Amino acid sequence: MTFDPSTLAGRDLQDLRAGLLGAGYRSETLAESLRVRGAAALMSDIARISLICCDSLGTSPSAILARLFLLCAPVPTRVFGELPRPLSQSLHEHGLVHIDSDGHHVTGRVSITEVDGFYFLADRLFENRFGTITVTTPDDVCMPPHASSFELMQAIARGRAGSAVLDVGCGSGCLSLPLARPAGHVTGIDTSGRAIAFARANASLNGVPAQFEQAAWQNYDSQQRYDHILFNTPGPSTAFDFVTAGIPRFLAPGGRAEVWLTCEVLAGDGDIRGTVDRMSTVEPPFDLRIMVNDGSPCSLSREAVASRRRPGHTLVVKHPAEWSAYVDSLHNRGVAEVASIVLEITHRGTPPAIQLPGQSSSDARKRLTLPSTSSP
Repeated sequence: MTFDPSTLAGRDLQDLRAGLLGAGYRSETLAESLRVRGAAALMSDIARISLICCDSLGTSPSAILARLFLLCAPVPTRVFGELPRPLSQSLHEHGLVHIDSDGHHVTGRVSITEVDGFYFLADRLFENRFGTITVTTPDDVCMPPHASSFELMQAIARGRAGSAVLDVGCGSGCLSLPLARPAGHVTGIDTSGRAIAFARANASLNGVPAQFEQAAWQNYDSQQRYDHILFNTPGPSTAFDFVTAGIPRFLAPGGRAEVWLTCEVLAGDGDIRGTVDRMSTVEPPFDLRIMVNDGSPCSLSREAVASRRRPGHTLVVKHPAEWSAYVDSLHNRGVAEVASIVLEITHRGTPPAIQLPGQSSSDARKRLTLPSTSSP
């Protein structure tokens, strides 16, 4: 049965947070135990890791939680009973687990992901039932943190204290809730009521103030402008529409926006810059820079497209059987590469927000300056 996140409305989830912290439930710890290079790599390949490694985790409290809420597998009732009693009670009271009909196993009803000390409830994307993976995404799915989330997290520059943040397509709130403490006000909007319910629950879970509303950015009637805007977009057309029409509406002078997308670069575009020029309009007082996520599982190099060879770890198709038809489509449409990028837009009205230590992009990323076409 699909979990209804609205049942968490108005609940104080600090007891759950205390239990998760006390159990040492951390993504980096799990990644280390599975010999995976960090939380981002773990989340980007979690179904395969679940299939291969689920039974090797042991029975520590953090391992039990990982099996239930990350690897999406059942645990024997007797093993679940080894969790600290306050934690197991909290999971039951909030409806986050259920006992199978046979009475012998406990199954999670949500995913719970830890990122940099924050916990995020979201939908489960699959179930691992004793070695068989079944996709279980609801129609109105709220995604847990995944590859694009981590790529945008790397690009986000934390602004000055007291700033106003707008998270467009906020999902679970995993991008904006970590900004709530340094910022003065966080607002998230999403067309999915399910996502909004999860985001509100995650604000309670992490004990941070934030406001989440169900709305599309095109119809969002905001009475203010924002110092910091985030958007993990569902596709390039949405991204470029927002850059062209949404940024001038919502971004305050001196503000900054980061917009993640995958971008199909046509052979006639020449390069990524040419594609961005073709697809969007950025005029003063706004400046735009492109950050390219090299090696992203959401991208395909020119070599991969030309050779038609599928990379070992790619997220551009959901199943290997789809690869041939997908790459044929790229060739038929003249696509030379598929790039994962972040567009960083700044409003030159006043000096931009100061980037805090530790927020610089990784060495694996490269920055290209794209000045406004009508700049003097």
